[in-house]
Amino acid sequence: MNKNFIIVGTPRSGTTFVCDVLTREQDIWIPKYPNYEPFNPAVSKRVSRDVKTHVFDQDDIVKKFINYKTKLDSKYFGFKTFPSFHSDLKDLIRNNDLDVIIVLRKDIWKVIGSMMIAVDNEDYIGSSKKHEPFIFEPTHREKRRIRTFFNQTCRSYWELENSFQQNLKIIDKIYFEDLINDPVRPNLNVYFERELKFEAGYDDSDDMCRYVKNFDEMKNFILEEVKEFQTHYSALPEYIIRQLEL
Repeated sequence: MNKNFIIVGTPRSGTTFVCDVLTREQDIWIPKYPNYEPFNPAVSKRVSRDVKTHVFDQDDIVKKFINYKTKLDSKYFGFKTFPSFHSDLKDLIRNNDLDVIIVLRKDIWKVIGSMMIAVDNEDYIGSSKKHEPFIFEPTHREKRRIRTFFNQTCRSYWELENSFQQNLKIIDKIYFEDLINDPVRPNLNVYFERELKFEAGYDDSDDMCRYVKNFDEMKNFILEEVKEFQTHYSALPEYIIRQLEL
């Protein structure tokens, strides 16, 4: 039976790495867009040209990818995405009978720090630690930028850990920290019918100052907002709530 899947998660959490491992297999096809993200707005024109349709009908795009998979003689087709790229990702999954692989990073501070580094260096491939740490500037514009990304990230955590998992075929939920310590994913081995090893060669024990040079200053800014709107953030997963000191 041919299988079609989607990898969805929070940014800077190992989603690209999981795709890298899967694409080493000849019968697993993930379209080679930057970071394997066909619905990233940055590549929308390229996708539209490739599939010969406008990018607003995401169902049509996925169906065309699935049809093209048969021409490649691939057993598996998949792609990576984030909830923010879609108006209703759950409908897209259900309409195309996609199996779901969720990838999350428990440490929300490293997600934020890593993303800030990636954005400022315009480099989203691989570890952000190849660049200098991000420096938090307490300007109005910078605070607004970080506040926006923080709230988008919180929404993604809430959605992926709660309503997103209802009535969908979840193949595996992977936490980045667990993947580093144990590269064997039994559920994925069963799904892909082979032994896969996710050996990242990555050390996640770095102090937060390796991500944000003045981390305490940035953290205090975020926690001020969290404490002002505690009820709002109390819906987040327990491992995030602990980090937000609620």
